[in-house]
Amino acid sequence: MKRTLAGNSLVGILVAFAIVVLGVLFFVTGGFGTIKNKDGEEYSRPDGLGKTTIGRARYAAEDSVCRQQLGQIRGLIQIAEDPVEETFPETLANVSGMPAGYDKCPVGKEPYEYDMETGKVSCPHTGHEKY
Repeated sequence: MKRTLAGNSLVGILVAFAIVVLGVLFFVTGGFGTIKNKDGEEYSRPDGLGKTTIGRARYAAEDSVCRQQLGQIRGLIQIAEDPVEETFPETLANVSGMPAGYDKCPVGKEPYEYDMETGKVSCPHTGHEKY
């Protein structure tokens, strides 16, 4: 009778483990090489955050949260505006219906800038000027 070997060898398991470790390192450290923009310059955020692949994804998501929060705050300010006297709330704390924690940028934790004369709110975080 022929005897057949069945199962995994230690070498096979070590090779599979090495492949998984290299994959994890690739995604955590940002890969092999740098990401370049259209002009051939190395990718970087204006605030210097998000140097790894996971970091870039995290801060891109937080940028979206900042945009969304500012949109909701602007909508609440329009609702709170006095249409007769055309006045806006004195501070963001006076805006009714604003959830807790919506008065700060989720990336830099800076409080949003609010102008009660015009009713405009903006984010002071570097790179969020256009939000």
